[in-house]
Amino acid sequence: RIHFTNAINRIVQKGWLNRDDLVDSFRMHQVLQELTIFKLKPNTSNCHKLIDVIKNKVYEVLLGNPFLSLDYSKYTERLVQIMEKQHNKDVAILASYTATIFETMGYFEKGLKYSLLDLKISEKILETNDSELAITYNDISLLYLKTGRLDQALSYAQKALDIRLETLDESHLELADSYNNIAVIYDALGNTEKDLEYSLKNLQIHSNLGDPMDYKLAIASECP
Repeated sequence: RIHFTNAINRIVQKGWLNRDDLVDSFRMHQVLQELTIFKLKPNTSNCHKLIDVIKNKVYEVLLGNPFLSLDYSKYTERLVQIMEKQHNKDVAILASYTATIFETMGYFEKGLKYSLLDLKISEKILETNDSELAITYNDISLLYLKTGRLDQALSYAQKALDIRLETLDESHLELADSYNNIAVIYDALGNTEKDLEYSLKNLQIHSNLGDPMDYKLAIASECP
């Protein structure tokens, strides 16, 4: 341990590591980072503890104070960049968390980039009707909606709906969520008839689940 500490101190003295006493950690010089990656060849097996720590911390921050999550994006981005070709569930989760971080901060294009990467990996490791794929399709749809690309938004929303129609009970709330998202897209497209069709499907599910007053009020709001 003494030998290791002395070695770390020598690297710090040479400027390859910067000590951050406030968080008891080190910041590594870019050249040393690349050399470490080249020598160690990190993957999801030998870095699983690091991945778990970062996943848990990002999840905790997103639930607590999402605006602090941007501080962690540099870690999730770097891990995804290094490991994206490994087609592993952990990498897909990291890509999804990275997308969520950027979406939360209003960087929708960057969020879309990592949601699409999450999808690219997930489509290789999941069944075509997996519920997690439906969630990813839905997330991508919403990001396309936020960036004004309505045709792409509708396409991915429909993919999410198709999976949910195949795998869920007809009164499941996730199905209602898909109907609502498609209604919002049709509203943005100016297609009032389709907007109303999917809004009523959404409201019918909520009514079936015991929300009749909200259901009736929402229907009334659709009327001219």
